[in-house]
Amino acid sequence: MIIQTKNTTKWLLTVVCYSCFSLAYGQGIDFSHLTWTEVLAQAKKEKKPIFLDAYASWCGPCKQMTKQTFTDAKVGEFYNQNFIPVKMDMEKGEGITLATQYEIQAYPTLLFLDENGKVLHQVCGFRNAETLLTDGENALNPEERFAFFAEKFKSGNRNPDFLKSFLQISIESCSDAEPVVEAYWKTQKPENYTDEYNWGMYLNFVKDIHSEQFTYLLANLEKFRNQYGDDPDYLIISIYENALKGKAIDYLRAVSNKSEETEQVYKDYKKLKEEILSQGYSKAPTLIYEFDLVFFDRLGWYDEYVQTAIAYVNHGVSEEQKADKLNQMAWKFYENVDDPKALAEALKWIQKSLEMVEAYANLDTYAALLFKTGDLENGQKMAQKAIEVAKENNQDSSATEDLIKKYVH
Repeated sequence: MIIQTKNTTKWLLTVVCYSCFSLAYGQGIDFSHLTWTEVLAQAKKEKKPIFLDAYASWCGPCKQMTKQTFTDAKVGEFYNQNFIPVKMDMEKGEGITLATQYEIQAYPTLLFLDENGKVLHQVCGFRNAETLLTDGENALNPEERFAFFAEKFKSGNRNPDFLKSFLQISIESCSDAEPVVEAYWKTQKPENYTDEYNWGMYLNFVKDIHSEQFTYLLANLEKFRNQYGDDPDYLIISIYENALKGKAIDYLRAVSNKSEETEQVYKDYKKLKEEILSQGYSKAPTLIYEFDLVFFDRLGWYDEYVQTAIAYVNHGVSEEQKADKLNQMAWKFYENVDDPKALAEALKWIQKSLEMVEAYANLDTYAALLFKTGDLENGQKMAQKAIEVAKENNQDSSATEDLIKKYVH
């Protein structure tokens, strides 16, 4: 589904459960209890297509459909008349084989099959009664089925309007939409990338920092900003973050598995950072500093953390929540760093944080750093002030009280 708004095109992907449950009988769809071989035989005998609810017992939307959608009287009348309805748990019995055969990727997946078991149409995710009736009508219409669009695409149809329709059907069926996305972009001239529909394509399908579309976005950022405000920046940052997360997760997994490729995986992470910086996006350095701080903290690499934090402050901490960021870095230094020069830097940061916002958290950090650097007198004064501020704001000050006990004897 696509929703048109004033500023952009938003895509609503169907709610699904990845990777539903015993049938509640009553009015509605009368699901068969036959084996799969018997279902196919009955479909041939009655010359009806098969409606297969492919579910998993743990899937919430599957259970919701069983209770709300499949029990609807109109749905039951339509499906009982036009299909051989069957429910199968894809993680038990014959369902395991069928899940592999039909490449089920999400639950619920609703398959409409011919009498030989060939897919005519498919959708996935929760469907209310009205939507499920439309799904069934589409499955009976030779020119509205998923199979019809798939065959036209396979035969070389690259009309942009056709591709838009097939893309939406692919999304709703939880099928691999990437070939359709690639084909659609080939029909578009770069100067049309800022069109509203194409901006929706950006939001949902542009993931690769080396793609033509991403390169064009960076090179024409002001043009996109003029049409879509801050959204282009949010998209760029999101794409960069996801790329960094992917490499960081690869490295953490390699470390956990004691892989021989660990060193190479870390080199890949560093190479990605260099590639991001080379693309010239103004907010990229800040993004990488902040990402590295989280990454090094996770790994316990505090020498690297110190170097990155100092470089970040020298570069200029982003103004958004600056006081909190300075406080967070200063606290990490208190917890994990013993180098006097580094602690002196942290004291400067927390003082700057307090100039911006005086709150219990950064007062407590300041007290902790003063204690750690041997200034017990001022540390105690700052700790007492932190406790007073906490009481004024009904905050728990027990951590600061423990701090005093640790350093003042």
